[in-house]
Amino acid sequence: MDGVGARREQLVEEILAVLFAGETVVLRGDAGIGKTTVLGMVEEGWRSRSTDPKRAGNTSGNVLRGKASQSARRVSLAALGGLVRRDTTSVPAAIDDLRETPGLLSIDDADLLDDDSAVVLHTLGSERPVVFAMRADRNDPADASVRLANHPATRKFDVGPLTIQESVALIEKRLGGPIGGECWEELLSAGEGNPLLLGELVA
Repeated sequence: MDGVGARREQLVEEILAVLFAGETVVLRGDAGIGKTTVLGMVEEGWRSRSTDPKRAGNTSGNVLRGKASQSARRVSLAALGGLVRRDTTSVPAAIDDLRETPGLLSIDDADLLDDDSAVVLHTLGSERPVVFAMRADRNDPADASVRLANHPATRKFDVGPLTIQESVALIEKRLGGPIGGECWEELLSAGEGNPLLLGELVA
């Protein structure tokens, strides 16, 4: 995947180890830093490892992927749309729905979680592996996602910027060849190791 080096692969391995222990994980990082990419790698790793006959225990390879959004933030259970029944309108019913399908519960853009979805994730986090990604600059204790991320049982992993080598690899892949000239150091500096920003600079 674009810009993903050994450090991020190692991060994914560490996250998977925690999830297979049945714990809750939050991925934190700046906007555009690659949280969604890392989340996808974690989901892919979960599917492949769960079906490994050498793995002890009976772990479902299912991944239940939800996504929060700004437009639906005030809508109850919006982040879990598609994961629960259409006629489900309460937190207890949503919990019951999700209990019927084992596997990893994964939520992207969790900083935009509606309150009821956050309650469901908090409850299920004590029963099954849960992973969610959110922006690192969210720190309002009144926010449901912040309370969930700051819970003592939630394991925190930071998705940091790309190294210079990883940034170069990303740019060269986007450009289809090696970078050179006087502007490349400026480009790397302006990109700040942010995959989204680097992509926009070379678009």
